[in-house]
Amino acid sequence: MARELRWTRLRAQVLAVACLGLVLNLVLQPVRALRDFADTDFVNFLAAAHIRNAGGCLYCPDAQHSATAAVLGLPHPVSGVRFVSPPLVAAAFQPLTRLQPRQALVLFLVVSLLAMAAAAWLMARFLLPSIESLPLRAAVVCVAVASMPASWGIALGQLDPILFLVAVAGLVLAPRWPVLGGAVLGVLAVKPQLFLLVPIALLIGRNWRMLLGAAVTGALIVVSTVWMLGASHALDWPRFVASQYGDVTSHSVSAAVHIGRLAGSTAVTNLTSGVLLALSVVALWLCRDLLRDGFAAVALALALTAVATVHLLPYDILLLALPLAFLARTHAARAVIAALLLSAAYAIDSSVSPEAAPVETLLVAVAMAIVLAGAAEHLRDRRSAPLVGPRPLDGVDGADLVPVRERGWRQP
Repeated sequence: MARELRWTRLRAQVLAVACLGLVLNLVLQPVRALRDFADTDFVNFLAAAHIRNAGGCLYCPDAQHSATAAVLGLPHPVSGVRFVSPPLVAAAFQPLTRLQPRQALVLFLVVSLLAMAAAAWLMARFLLPSIESLPLRAAVVCVAVASMPASWGIALGQLDPILFLVAVAGLVLAPRWPVLGGAVLGVLAVKPQLFLLVPIALLIGRNWRMLLGAAVTGALIVVSTVWMLGASHALDWPRFVASQYGDVTSHSVSAAVHIGRLAGSTAVTNLTSGVLLALSVVALWLCRDLLRDGFAAVALALALTAVATVHLLPYDILLLALPLAFLARTHAARAVIAALLLSAAYAIDSSVSPEAAPVETLLVAVAMAIVLAGAAEHLRDRRSAPLVGPRPLDGVDGADLVPVRERGWRQP
């Protein structure tokens, strides 16, 4: 008994140290972003906003190179990572063009950290009520939200911290106001490579009102793209993204891209992604009873998308905090282990193989497999649970009774 108690205390202490280290790493990332300002993605967002101000061609490489050079204060155009987001994102950054570039970055970093903190609080308060132990709940949120790959999004000045808050807020709103929650969640469509399976999961789970809200937001993104670019240039954005396919996927940590790298073929990458997406739809259909809960639908869709998409960069792993939170509702220890594996993989690949990131690719798939296994186990337990309710009357077969668990997701 004493030995077991010592092991419990040791695990708690190790977890506390890990959480402290992850949080410290997170809050130090703005220093890294300011030091490496020229290498941040924020420069691309700000350059796109300047192009919008000038009324230039947003998806013309020469215009982007010139605008990037202006943001960096360089006398000649520069090449490199380009702006591949929808024009609505460029419009959102236009107010920051009134500030000096580094001042704008400081403001954006503050907003990003506050967004992550708010999302973490909302997740702990509203999405994980089944974890009665407050220290354990805090640990789950910490290792999932402040993971090392997620922190890289702060260092790059990426959108993911803000999009993560949007996703969590949408899930918090959905139980009471499903249309509004779905509309907020639909903002994730600005990163369509991560949003691929979410509408399908909502459809299979018959979350009609959430799906309606998400569809409205998606339609607004499409309409804003046509309006900002003009009808004759409406396809400039998807064409430009397609032309940058090699750069976009070069640092991807998805399983589909890694298989394509091993085969040395882009066709194999696309074929693998298509097969995995088809299998993902089948998996969602098999879990359709769970998908009646909007949180479960979104979490499982993100977990499957992470494996199947061709464009999953390390900082996008922040959104996988939602599948991990879903797993933590019934298997908190597994969720903590999966989150720590993702941080460990990022640390290893950053030191050994930052370009290929083989360990991270593998452990993203492993972590999401842990999530899916937990969902399958919960679904099996739910279907095998005894029926409860008032005693059926004569002539009533009790078909309307539903299985319940002592603690778990919302029952139909």
